Amino acid sequence: MKKLLVLICFFVFAVTLIPLFVIHTKADEQKIKVLFTDTNETREVNLEEYLVGVVCAEMPASFETEALRAQAVAARTYCVKKRADNSPHEGGADVCSNPSHCKAYTSRENYTGGDENYEKIRAAVRDTAGEILVYDGEPILAAFHSSSGGRTEAAKEVWGGEYPYLVSVESAGEEADSGYRDKIEMPFTEFRDKLLLSNNAVVLNSPADISAPSFTAGGDVADIAIGGQSFSGGEIRLIFNLKSACFTINATNETVVIETIGYGHGVGMSQYGANAMAKEGKSKVDILTHYYSGCKIKKL
Repeated sequence: MKKLLVLICFFVFAVTLIPLFVIHTKADEQKIKVLFTDTNETREVNLEEYLVGVVCAEMPASFETEALRAQAVAARTYCVKKRADNSPHEGGADVCSNPSHCKAYTSRENYTGGDENYEKIRAAVRDTAGEILVYDGEPILAAFHSSSGGRTEAAKEVWGGEYPYLVSVESAGEEADSGYRDKIEMPFTEFRDKLLLSNNAVVLNSPADISAPSFTAGGDVADIAIGGQSFSGGEIRLIFNLKSACFTINATNETVVIETIGYGHGVGMSQYGANAMAKEGKSKVDILTHYYSGCKIKKL
């Protein structure tokens, strides 16, 4: 009888614990080449360890655990796709730590959130070890942003091209973002001069030369005619360093006020929207499949 119990225990161990060990070992062995832009050094590092620094830099540790897990999966997917695309950076790197080009990164030494928060983020990465998002079996471009104006943007409206999993979806609860609403004000002459630097064909003499914009399904400005020239919402965002392309312009002969809603390009997962979903009891899977339409999670 004792031998039978020992055999049963061994069988249970083999069926349940050994496969888990193998899976996590495989995930832990994944490497990625990173250009660390602060030192201009390219190093091959462990992907899972690198992701801890990415999530530390990209999402507040105060967010719900399921939101942090969703962020970890999105960030891992982004890195894996960049590696698979085989379009190396300087020094042969797959990704870099410049947030305006790839994703932000914070080393353990530079993380200021404290040990408890760091371990919370590390646990979120560990809990999702090796998980990525795929569409038709291939890693996706897992874009994300801080907050949108109630709906995310379709990638084709922002970057062009067809990304069937990056379409406009509802995104509630984002008002918690401190950058959700913003306003800038400037003299009319400064507004005109900045546009002229971008397009010297602009003829802007009065507020009457600013037309009403057209909008995308996500609520961003698609196009706006100013001074006889057409600008996309994204172009205006860059010219005036706006937090988003979801904006309104109110002008007098003396002053121009631009008000924005949301923070970021608006494509893919809204981080504050993800946190709002997590607060409602939604899982990482619920969050990710909401923001990345038609995608599934699979293990590397």
